[in-house]
Amino acid sequence: MVRGYMSNTELETAVHAFGSRCSNISRVYSIGKSVNHFPLWVIEISDKPKQRESEPAFKFIGNVHGDEPVAREVLMHLANWLCDNYLKDSLATLIVENMHLHILPTMNPDGFALRWHGNANNIDLNRDFPDQPFN
Repeated sequence: MVRGYMSNTELETAVHAFGSRCSNISRVYSIGKSVNHFPLWVIEISDKPKQRESEPAFKFIGNVHGDEPVAREVLMHLANWLCDNYLKDSLATLIVENMHLHILPTMNPDGFALRWHGNANNIDLNRDFPDQPFN
């Protein structure tokens, strides 16, 4: 049976539950709030969360467009799969021990709540990245 997508409140609860359940390989931190004051939570996954290491870091961003919510769920499934399979599955162990993952399940909780593409100011967040060349 299809259950639908987690609400913003349910997603926040799931992120914090993940952080508690998987504290040996993760930390949860905030990067601020959306226009409508929804918290923007990030899950860091690593064998040494909170520590800087010389291993690759990857950032995964879901739900950039509010009306495209599938990645919210997929990223939470990825985080849970890594937690459940660390030290049991060779791929999960390889990822956790050799990378730092930063997972932002929703970049646009406002658009998700409003069921539209942009954020609360109707800005398309996928078109709002800096475009200046790096020197």
